[in-house]
Amino acid sequence: MTIVRFRPDSNHAFRNEFRTLSDMFDSFFTSPFLPEFTPVFRPMVNVRETESEYQMELSVPGFDKKDISLSVEDHVLAIKGQHKEENQENSVYHRREFAGGEFSRFFELSDDIDTEKIEAAHENGILKIRLPKKPEAVKKAPREIHIN
Repeated sequence: MTIVRFRPDSNHAFRNEFRTLSDMFDSFFTSPFLPEFTPVFRPMVNVRETESEYQMELSVPGFDKKDISLSVEDHVLAIKGQHKEENQENSVYHRREFAGGEFSRFFELSDDIDTEKIEAAHENGILKIRLPKKPEAVKKAPREIHIN
């Protein structure tokens, strides 16, 4: 069986030239004479701040929560993950663009974070981390003083 790439707009000259160039790169990097190229996975991260905490979200599709570890040492948050690929003995890949692998991300934490109260949850391929601020770091609303 031959797999052919679908090209709905194949009559546009510029796109044809670009696809030709893209196909050339694809064929170069899938050459049997080159060692297998394994891309490095680096999860994307969002960090936001509220009055009482910082919130981090890491995109870790395909990673189960048991594949991920978090630790804090010397105000550095280390997030590591390892995803093992299934070994299929009698199969031949014609194209492989995602695979198992590992990652590690390190974040220096500010002094206003209470490292003893950090919490994490994993849901739908998103790792959510709550980094609560120390009570003294939380800005309190101005207190109005009544005049007698």
